[in-house]
Amino acid sequence: MAQSKFVRGIYIDSEVEKRAKALAKAKGTSINQVFREAVLKLYRLELGNTRPEEILEG
Repeated sequence: MAQSKFVRGIYIDSEVEKRAKALAKAKGTSINQVFREAVLKLYRLELGNTRPEEILEG
């Protein structure tokens, strides 16, 4: 698993926060895990198997 890093400065509106909290409660996990899974899922949908390093190099 990748090393964790605390990230600050991410703003979400109340509607997104409410949905994330509800999803976390339904899954029995944390809101942080919900956001982590969401980013990974969106990455796979939009970029497939492309390595992040390939994109960040250029």
